[in-house]
Amino acid sequence: DHWNFFKYLVTDATLPVWDNVSTEARETAEDIAVAALRRTAEFMANHCGAEASAWRWGALHTMEYKHPFGYAPVLGALVGRALNIGPFPAAGGAEIVNNMLYSKGHCNFSVVAGPSTRRLIDFNDIAHSLAILPTGNSGNFMSPHYADQAEMFIRGEYRMVRFTPAQIQENARHILEFVPSGGA
Repeated sequence: DHWNFFKYLVTDATLPVWDNVSTEARETAEDIAVAALRRTAEFMANHCGAEASAWRWGALHTMEYKHPFGYAPVLGALVGRALNIGPFPAAGGAEIVNNMLYSKGHCNFSVVAGPSTRRLIDFNDIAHSLAILPTGNSGNFMSPHYADQAEMFIRGEYRMVRFTPAQIQENARHILEFVPSGGA
């Protein structure tokens, strides 16, 4: 609903909502828009440098995958940062396919929620499907697969998925096979 209201608001400069009631003057839509643009430029210069051509969304919109220890008050300060993955400059935003949400209205654009996986599955040819995880296949920070997909995920890249028995056999380092016993 906020988007629909905004579309209505910007088309009618005579609405009283444009006036900043904390000032004596009666501001117009143009006054408020110019003031907002000035504040935005000032914010960007303070956070991204004076050269506007160097401003990048990823400098403000970053993604960090926190280890559960990273949320604990004391433990997080001691080891959480070392176990967290990132931060990375992140594309995306709300209301788009690359849904990377941030808290609106606070000038903190760090990602607070995003996809848990991305998959491209061709149901006509499942052997050529693609997927990626935001971090890696392992939740064990000692594993080489703890963070091995994080940068690929941020760049929008994918990995082949091994779906068929032939793909699994061809790419396996170790195969664990469960065979039911003959008795009950």
